[in-house]
Amino acid sequence: MDFLAVCFYNYGRIINKNQLPERIIKAEGISNPYASRKGSAMNFSKKEYEQIFHFLNEIRVPPSLFRKKVQTSLADLFGYSRSIFWLADHHGNLYSPEIWNISDQVLYDYMECFFQYDILHPKKQLATFPTYPALRIDDVMSLPEYEKTNYYFMFMRKYNYYHEMVVYFMDEGKLCGVIGMARLQEEKPYTEKDCKRLTFLSNHISHVLGNYMRLEDISYQKRLLEARTNVSTTGFVLVDYTHNIHFVNEAAQHICQTFKRGASSIEEFLHYYVYSHPNWKAGINIKISFPGSEHWTLQVVPEIKGILTDHPNRYGIYLFSEEEMEQKTVEQRLSRRELEICELVIKGRTNEQIANELWISINTVKKHLRNIYEKLNVANRTSLAYKLTAIFN
Repeated sequence: MDFLAVCFYNYGRIINKNQLPERIIKAEGISNPYASRKGSAMNFSKKEYEQIFHFLNEIRVPPSLFRKKVQTSLADLFGYSRSIFWLADHHGNLYSPEIWNISDQVLYDYMECFFQYDILHPKKQLATFPTYPALRIDDVMSLPEYEKTNYYFMFMRKYNYYHEMVVYFMDEGKLCGVIGMARLQEEKPYTEKDCKRLTFLSNHISHVLGNYMRLEDISYQKRLLEARTNVSTTGFVLVDYTHNIHFVNEAAQHICQTFKRGASSIEEFLHYYVYSHPNWKAGINIKISFPGSEHWTLQVVPEIKGILTDHPNRYGIYLFSEEEMEQKTVEQRLSRRELEICELVIKGRTNEQIANELWISINTVKKHLRNIYEKLNVANRTSLAYKLTAIFN
């Protein structure tokens, strides 16, 4: 093999059967399902291989710059001067477009109306692009037929566009992104060679884009977890089986500081109350007391998944105060209507006022109250009001 072939052969994550140049595939006797498109082999010149290698080096950028760098490199190296790079979900829905050399008005019109007429929209080609990642209009229909479509007549022609090609990016068998390209009528049409080149490049772009999207999803889950847990009075700590801490919310930090009057770290707290328990990895539910006569429930839930990570050996540690546990118990025991009545009891409403506000009869109010007394183990309305006020305040 020459030096360029060796570079391709050893280039990071692109090295697999579907991504090797044809000359290497032939030399090594590798079977490559993407080595041909419509029966013609993917043979590039040395200059084209050099451009491809240069492209793959150029797009090694941080995630926030990746899509724009792909677009500019495609324009500079291969002449694909107009493009929209979309993210996509697994159902073919497009979102978060990045435009290159295409006007905002074109994008607006497309998103408002004409996406539904787009012949190469992924929703219309779901059965096609796993086999052919790069498609042109004339791969799908004849150009005379295309010129009669609403998509061309009302949208493409309006902006003097004629030629269109779309590249679909698949990661782990699922759609993750799409690049749409357009050329003016007086410009040269997209060729079979364009399709082969972009089919080749799509393998690497798909892999990198899929990884970046997974990282973004993990980051989003972390932000969502922080937003949800930091407004809660429930303490939450996420640890792994080797005691590494992956997340601590503000409530847990405050609770742990009260242990030994603020002289303790999160690690000391966990060693004292959790890791000293022989079966903590199987899940525990214990009562603990803090200085100042505060009573808490500590619960360990094993194998937390889908929060920050999909790794199975993660453990969620929850800290509930007695009052919070009591409140949760009340909310779980009572129906929605019973909770509405409890709220009005706390406000001092009479049975008649409750009936009028909730548009129910007085007998129905009394029936609900009897059920509430039984569920919360209280004898009368006064005891109920006292208990509810203590819990919800």
